[in-house]
Amino acid sequence: MRPAFPYDSSRVSQPVTPVSDRVAIGAVLAVAAARCMIAFAALPVFDMDPAQQPGVFVGATPAQSVLLDAVVFAASAWLLVRCAIDRALLPRWWTWMASACMVPCAVAAAHAMQDVEQMWRCTTWIASIASALAVCGFCLRDPTGLMRRALLAALAGIGVALAVRGLVQMTNEHQATLEFYQQQKEMFLRAQGWLAQSPEVLTYERRLLQNEATGWFGFANVFATVAATTATLLANAALGGGRVAVRALLGLAALLCVGLIVASGSKGGIGALAVGAVASVLLRRSDRWVRVLAFLPIVAVLALLARALVGEGWGEQSLWFRWQYLVGAVRTLADAPLVGVGPAGFQAAFMQLRPSGAVEEVTSAHGSLADWAAALGVSGFVLGGAMLCLLWHGGTRAPQRNDSSGDGRIVREIALASVVFGVILSALFEAPTLSGDAWLWRAAGAVAGVAAAWAIAQQGGSADERARTGLAVGGVAAACVAATHGQIDMVFWLPGSVLWAWLVLASAPLPAAVQSYRPSKMTSAAWAASAAAAALWIVVWASPALTRQDDIAIVAAQRIFDAAQAQSRERLAVARRDAAQALAAASVDSPRRRSLALCAAEQWLAAARDTATPMEQEQLRSGAQEGAALAADAAWSRFAALRLASLAANDSLDAAPSDRAAAVRLEHALHAVLVANPRHCDSHLRLAIAFAAQGRLEDARAAIDAAALCNESFAADPLRQFRPGRIDAVRQLVESRAAKAAERLPSAAEGDPAK
Repeated sequence: MRPAFPYDSSRVSQPVTPVSDRVAIGAVLAVAAARCMIAFAALPVFDMDPAQQPGVFVGATPAQSVLLDAVVFAASAWLLVRCAIDRALLPRWWTWMASACMVPCAVAAAHAMQDVEQMWRCTTWIASIASALAVCGFCLRDPTGLMRRALLAALAGIGVALAVRGLVQMTNEHQATLEFYQQQKEMFLRAQGWLAQSPEVLTYERRLLQNEATGWFGFANVFATVAATTATLLANAALGGGRVAVRALLGLAALLCVGLIVASGSKGGIGALAVGAVASVLLRRSDRWVRVLAFLPIVAVLALLARALVGEGWGEQSLWFRWQYLVGAVRTLADAPLVGVGPAGFQAAFMQLRPSGAVEEVTSAHGSLADWAAALGVSGFVLGGAMLCLLWHGGTRAPQRNDSSGDGRIVREIALASVVFGVILSALFEAPTLSGDAWLWRAAGAVAGVAAAWAIAQQGGSADERARTGLAVGGVAAACVAATHGQIDMVFWLPGSVLWAWLVLASAPLPAAVQSYRPSKMTSAAWAASAAAAALWIVVWASPALTRQDDIAIVAAQRIFDAAQAQSRERLAVARRDAAQALAAASVDSPRRRSLALCAAEQWLAAARDTATPMEQEQLRSGAQEGAALAADAAWSRFAALRLASLAANDSLDAAPSDRAAAVRLEHALHAVLVANPRHCDSHLRLAIAFAAQGRLEDARAAIDAAALCNESFAADPLRQFRPGRIDAVRQLVESRAAKAAERLPSAAEGDPAK
C-alpha cells in the first residue's frame, strides 16, 4: 500500500490562500449552491396564457443564468491564471485532460451561437467544466488538502440545505399544492389549453399526486442523486474519529438525506445509496479499489443493457425507459456524429429516432455519457473520459494536518460563506413569493447547511487521522455515487445541478507522485483566456440582449392581461395581435430566440379565435403560420412550430369545412408535423379529417388505421393513449364528411376541362 503522502511536498507548490483565491473558490461554490436552489425557465412569462396568469416566473431566466455563468467563468479564469503565473506543477493527466476538454467545449460554443435555448444551456455546461478543471487543479497544488476540505464542506452544506427543502415539500408543500390545484383546476387547464380527462391532464395529475422531494430541480431522480451523494459523504465523515458531537451532527444530517430517499420510494436513489455503501466499504479497506470503482459509470450503462436483454415482459419500467433513451441517444449520435444536436436538441431527435415502444418525449437522455454523445457528437466521449479520469485519480488517504497556521479558519470561512451566499442569492430570486413560513424554512435550511459544512470542516482538520481519512474516503465514494447514478438521471444535463455535479467529481483527486508533475502554463493560460473572454462576452453583450428580449415579453404579457380584465374579446384580440408582432420582431434580433417566435404564433392563433370577423381571423392565422415558420428553422423548436402551424390550418378548415384548399393546406401541415414526430397520434387523426374534406375516403381510413396503430404503441403508458371511443367517433365523422365532400365534387366528365 502506498504511503499516506507519497511525494516530496517541498517540490510541489505550497498552498496559497490570499483573499483573491479564497474569493474565487468561494464564488464558484456560492454559484453552485445558488443554482441548486433556484428554478430556471426559458422565458419569464407565457408558460401559461397571460390572459389568465400575468405573473412573471419566480426564478432565473436565461439572462440571469448566463450572469451566474459569468461569475463562474471569471472565478475560474483567476484560479487558472494563478496556475499559469506561478508555473504551478500539476499532474500530466490534468494537463492532458484539460487540453482534451477544449474540443467538446468548442463544439458546445458553436451550438451556443445558434439559438438562445442552446446558448444558455451550453454556457452552463462549459462554465461547469471550466470550474471543475480550475478547482481540481487548484486543489492538486495544495498538499495539505485545505482547499479540498473547503470544497467537500461546501458540497455537504448545499446537500443538507436541499434536504431541508425536500422535507418541507413532503410534509407541507405537497398537500398545499394539491389543494391549490383542485381550487384552480379549471382555470389552469384552460390556460394550458388542455381538455379535462385528456392524456396531458392525466399524465400531469399522475406526476402531481406523487409525494416526492424534488427540491428546486423539479425532478425526483436529480434530487435523489444529490441526497445520496451527500449522505455518502456525511456518513463516512461521521464514521471516522473526532469529536462525538460533531459526528452526531453529521450522522443526523445523513439520516435526513437517507430518510427522504426512502420516503420518496425512489428506486434509483436507494440504488445510489447502495453504491455509496459498497464504495465506502471497499475504499476503507484499500485505496487500490479506486481504480476499480472508477468504472462504475460504465457498469451502470451495462446494467441498462442487461435490462434490455430481459425485455418488456418484466414489470419494471424505469430502467426499461432509460434503455430506450439510450437507444435514442445512440441513434442521434449516428445521425449527427461530428457535432451532435446540442443540449436543447435531444427531444427533437428522440421524437424521430426513438424505439417503437418508447412512450415519452424526453428532453434529455437521462445519462451523462448518453447526453454528452448526443449533444456534442464524438467529442462528447472526451467528457466521459474526463469523468473516468477524475475518478481514477481519486485519493482516499488523509493529508497531513496543518491547522496550526490558522488555515482551518480559512476552510470554514470559504465553506460557510459559500452556503450562506448561495441561500441569499436563491432567496433574492424568490423574495416576492416567500411568506413568513417560507422565510422560516429558508432560514432553517441555511442553518442546517452551515452546520453540516462546519462539521465537515472540523472533521477535515481533526487531530484524529481516522476522521480525516473518513472524509477523504467520503469524497471519493460521493464522486462514485454522483457519476454512477448520473447515468440514469439528468444531474449532468440540468442547468440547476450540472455545476454541482462537476464539482463533486473535481473533489475526488489527490496529489500523486512528484515524478508525474509538470508545469501547466500553456494549458492553464489557454483555459484562463477562454474563460475570461466568455465572462466578458456574457456581461457586455449576451445578458443585456437577453434582458431586453425578456422585457419585451413581460410588457406584452401584461398588456394581454390588462385587456382580458376589460371583458372585451375585441380588445383582447388586439392586445394579442400587438404582442405577437412584438414577440416575432424580438425573436429575430440577435441572439435568435425561437421560443419568442413560438409565443408569437400562439398569440396570433389565440387572437384569431377571439376575433369575430372571418377575414381578420384568416389574416391572424396567416400571422400564426409566419410566426411558426420563424421557429421551424431550428431543430429543437421545429415540432412545436409545425404543430402550431397545423392548428392554424385546422382552424381554417373548421371555419370553412367545404373549402378544399384549406383541407389541402391542413394536409401539408400535418405531413410536416408527422415528419418531425411520426408517432404524434392526434395529427394522424386530424389528417384523416383533412382527407375526408377532400373526398379521399380511402386515404382517410388509412390515416385512422395509422392513428390506431400509433395509439397502440403507447400501451406501456395507457394515460398517453386516446380516450375510449375517440377513434370510433373520428371514424364516423370522417365517413360523414367524406360523403358530403363527394356530393360536392363534380363528375369525371364535368370536372375534366378536356371533356
